[in-house]
Amino acid sequence: MSWKTLCILVCVAALAIAASTVGTVNSAGSIKINQTAVPASAAVSVPMGLGDKVATNDSDAVIRLEQFGAMITLAAHSTVLTGETQGKPFVRLLAGTLHYKLTDASKFLIFKQNEAVLGALEGVVTINGRRKTPIILASAGGAAAVITTVALVRRSSSCPAGQTCP
Repeated sequence: MSWKTLCILVCVAALAIAASTVGTVNSAGSIKINQTAVPASAAVSVPMGLGDKVATNDSDAVIRLEQFGAMITLAAHSTVLTGETQGKPFVRLLAGTLHYKLTDASKFLIFKQNEAVLGALEGVVTINGRRKTPIILASAGGAAAVITTVALVRRSSSCPAGQTCP
């Protein structure tokens, strides 16, 4: 075992001690948990707790939260934040795509940024990082020049659900 891998495993163990473990993360590729890089060689059954932020790089990751009846598959280049609100655990998709499966008795909540995902025991949630907006530049004699721009969409964490904030 290399020195670097040993140091990373110690960091992951420290994360597990700092927060009570509620699940595990598995990935064939490298991931980040709370800004701590975990290489692919160590991304097997990595412990995680509520309040952790998990980000994938070039591979999917599976987050197993069996005590809450939830399994989340996080697509490559995606980020989620876990937590608890009103006594119920949740996962909030911050970027990318996740696929979730919940048991019938699960009280686990799924959020797409600030909006709750309601009703289904299984589903896919996606946040598109880009929005194409047509802009009419000029109009003369019935003809118009239209340019499509690509703008990053970033919502404020303080923006209430269901509202559009600047």
